[in-house]
Amino acid sequence: MKNLENQKLIVLLIVFMGFSFCLKAQDVKNIESIRKDSTIVVKYEIVNTDFNQQFDVSLYVSRDGGQTYEGPLEAVSGDVGKGIREGKHRITWNAVKDINNLEDDIVFNVKADLIQYR
Repeated sequence: MKNLENQKLIVLLIVFMGFSFCLKAQDVKNIESIRKDSTIVVKYEIVNTDFNQQFDVSLYVSRDGGQTYEGPLEAVSGDVGKGIREGKHRITWNAVKDINNLEDDIVFNVKADLIQYR
């Protein structure tokens, strides 16, 4: 009986490993920021996706060179939130609404979570 359970577990693991190799992970690349007074425009690109994939995109900021990140930021507009697809995008962030003290040495991270795959 125990041998049969072990065989089922092995088959199940093989199936899950097969699915993980079939899935293609997206990448968020080319993150750039342009500061205009208290507004910052963050450009980014989502690549390596399938045609029907949609993402929930959120923006994070680091004030310590990328050691830790704050967010998701709320005072944002543009290509952020649900329904974002592969390609080049931009987010406009009104920094003074989210952070009181904005230093010159900030780093951004754009997170894209898969929400739809057909």
